[in-house]
Amino acid sequence: MIAHVAGVPVEETLLPLLSGVGVGFLLARAWVGSRVRRAPRRVDKEVAT
Repeated sequence: MIAHVAGVPVEETLLPLLSGVGVGFLLARAWVGSRVRRAPRRVDKEVAT
């Protein structure tokens, strides 16, 4: 069964829209991940006395 909205099949409109939104979220996540730097780990050295 194919639903139509304003004469356009919903499947032909909805699926590309959802896949485009998913790609947008992945690109945004990758961009944010590249912009946010994690603080380097601090290594405490034991001082021999």
